[in-house]
Amino acid sequence: MDLRPQIIVKNKSTGEKRLYRMDQNHLTIGRDRSNYIVLDSRTVSRKHTEVLEEGGQYFVRDLKSNNGTRMHEKNIMPHEKLLLKSNDIIQIEDFDLIFHLPREGEQQDIYEITDADLLEVKMVKKLLKAMDKDKAPSLEVLEGEHTGHRFVLDGKNQDAVVGRDPAAEFCVDSNIISRKHARLQKRFDTVMIEDLDSKNGTYVNRERIKEKKLQDGDIVHLGTLGFVFHNPQELEFDLAPPKLSVPPVVESPAPETATPSLSTPRVSRKREGDVPLENQPSLSNEEPAPKLSPTEITTLVIGLAVLAGAIWGILKLLK
Repeated sequence: MDLRPQIIVKNKSTGEKRLYRMDQNHLTIGRDRSNYIVLDSRTVSRKHTEVLEEGGQYFVRDLKSNNGTRMHEKNIMPHEKLLLKSNDIIQIEDFDLIFHLPREGEQQDIYEITDADLLEVKMVKKLLKAMDKDKAPSLEVLEGEHTGHRFVLDGKNQDAVVGRDPAAEFCVDSNIISRKHARLQKRFDTVMIEDLDSKNGTYVNRERIKEKKLQDGDIVHLGTLGFVFHNPQELEFDLAPPKLSVPPVVESPAPETATPSLSTPRVSRKREGDVPLENQPSLSNEEPAPKLSPTEITTLVIGLAVLAGAIWGILKLLK
């Protein structure tokens, strides 16, 4: 593999870092957009510095810049060539340019550089990987000497055999389970478990299965050894309305003279001053919802349209 140098540009004012790979034998650095590495600052000359290869070695040379180029805390004389070694830092005004030459077998990645200033970035990357791992589905042993032993499915598409076989991806050394007891199959956000004709069977929530989709919180038994399945990314939506328990109506017997028989029609006698039933006030404390006239509805729609236009205009100004 052709190992090419890398140059990491750090803006000391903003903390921003950018990675460049030197695929050519010569590159220029400066404020002008025609440079391979552009340093956007008025204090940087249009053509400030260059990096070049000669005889398999790399050099830096100042191009007679106004404010100079520094390395090892010393100014580089105009047109003077200095030999570059891995992790040397070229200083141009508010920018540090870290020159790195990867070794054989080393991944060409900004995060693999051992420069002290980049160790923090490397640690952040590892922390983010750990956080992603915590969000991935996992199967954890619940009992016995292997309690807490956990297998994480952190790939998008991943198969893993669970059993006591040392070659199994999730090896649990227990005589209760078969050498190759079950298989976990992850396809994006879905995880299936399949029994591999085990001696003592595979159970999900006490139900013996051949194959079943796992959900967060499911209890899995391989034989009698218990596991719990975790899936922090699983979202559960309960779209059904909640069921309300209605207390039963208990009818108490009433005296025969108090109410008429159900078979006897009730005769309503209208007395003077009675108000018709449909005109009587409601006994409920809730007032009827006000009805909007067509004019009020039109005004409301126009008001919402004006509000949406104003928000759109503000967002355009903020861009």
